[in-house]
Amino acid sequence: MQFNDVVQQRQSIRKFMDSEIPDEDIIDIVKLANSAPSAMNIQNWHFVVIKKQEFKKEIGNIITAKNESIARQIDHLDKNQADKFRKFCSKFSLFPTEAPAMVVVFSDVYAPPENKIFEMISTDDAKTEMEKVMYLQNPAMQGLGAAINTFLLSAVDRGLGGCWLTSANYASDEITALLKNRLAIEKYGFMAAILAIGIPEGESKSPQKLPVEEVLTIIWWKMSLILGH
Repeated sequence: MQFNDVVQQRQSIRKFMDSEIPDEDIIDIVKLANSAPSAMNIQNWHFVVIKKQEFKKEIGNIITAKNESIARQIDHLDKNQADKFRKFCSKFSLFPTEAPAMVVVFSDVYAPPENKIFEMISTDDAKTEMEKVMYLQNPAMQGLGAAINTFLLSAVDRGLGGCWLTSANYASDEITALLKNRLAIEKYGFMAAILAIGIPEGESKSPQKLPVEEVLTIIWWKMSLILGH
């Protein structure tokens, strides 16, 4: 596919055909995702691809149980909001368990080199700057985002569709514990997202994107052109 077509056809897919994805395709997709840029080339990602239906269902049960546990705590405060949260789970958190491949994405914490400089300065301003770089601007999450987006674009190029979601992250501790127990993994850090991957079923329509005038500012050498202002 042409690159422009790949980018424009990428959209969030939540319904998939019951067709298995060859391991070779998964491997090629992850190879390309692994070429994404990351701070100091730390490559702070690991993709756990789950194709076994029983395992996906077990993760779905974990998400449902955690959702219900949270909803029950809200019931006596606002029953309507609690029921909305239950509905949110069934609509937006569980569909990856029905996808041909459910991908649990792990990441790691990364401390930028400039943090060492801020640590040497014992002022509140330095602490605020360090926290902003580490958490608000977060280089590690920027790299992870690049890897996940490359993963999804590579899937589209192979005739697949996907959805990137963080709606189940409230159950990340329980999902991580399950995977580390079953797979004897310790190096993957924390769960950051879940991807659903497969051949799209039916028509899907992307939401309207902002016009370029609202997301672009060009500064010329001698003057500035500010679109949308």
